[in-house]
Amino acid sequence: MALTMGYTAESFANEVRKRWGRNLLGAVVFGSAAGDDYDPKWSDINLLLVVKDMEATGTPATARAFHKWTRAGNPPPLVMDPDFIRRSADAFPIEWLDMKEKHRVIFGRDPLKTVRTDRKSLRLEIERELKVNLLRLQGKHRQVAGKPGEVRELMILSSSTFLVLFRACLRLVGARPLPPKDGAAKAVAARLKVDASAFGFIERLKARDQEARAADPEPWMIRYLKCLRSVIRRTETL
Repeated sequence: MALTMGYTAESFANEVRKRWGRNLLGAVVFGSAAGDDYDPKWSDINLLLVVKDMEATGTPATARAFHKWTRAGNPPPLVMDPDFIRRSADAFPIEWLDMKEKHRVIFGRDPLKTVRTDRKSLRLEIERELKVNLLRLQGKHRQVAGKPGEVRELMILSSSTFLVLFRACLRLVGARPLPPKDGAAKAVAARLKVDASAFGFIERLKARDQEARAADPEPWMIRYLKCLRSVIRRTETL
């Protein structure tokens, strides 16, 4: 979602800094908003706030600032202390590696420089997230099957998560340089030998291609699900 006019990540961070003072050690923008692939229609503005003391962050004044930020169309910022960051590297390697790759420090020291991940943790998280999100997608599809408009919307909304996980798969197999998110499906298709053509159809839906929007989405949904299952099987053996 796009920011409200004039209300930037910097202005929000400064507003929080006035309330938290020295407790706020740093603020970081991460994800597409820190790079060249930011799309106001589909991308979020993601923020990481690093604090000394987590107990001092839940005040009414803080709630007002956070409400203003989310009301502008942004996800709630992540708030962590340095110790939590250090101890969560093995639990969230995908997220930390993506953040390290694309982030911008608003102020303070870069908290991502010291984050270290390992390949075993990365593979396990990729497999888990692919399976969890596949189960969710299948469950939602059962609710909307036979309703073309809702099936198309489901494909569009779910694809972003899988593209992020596909980039993580490419990272796992040592692909360099990593493609942008919208190129991850083609790269995975080539590297893991799977049919990812459904993602091309989804990109056409996003672009409001009239031929794609007129087509029956169910065969493409079947191909989409088959692709995801194939990637999961490949991931299990990496």
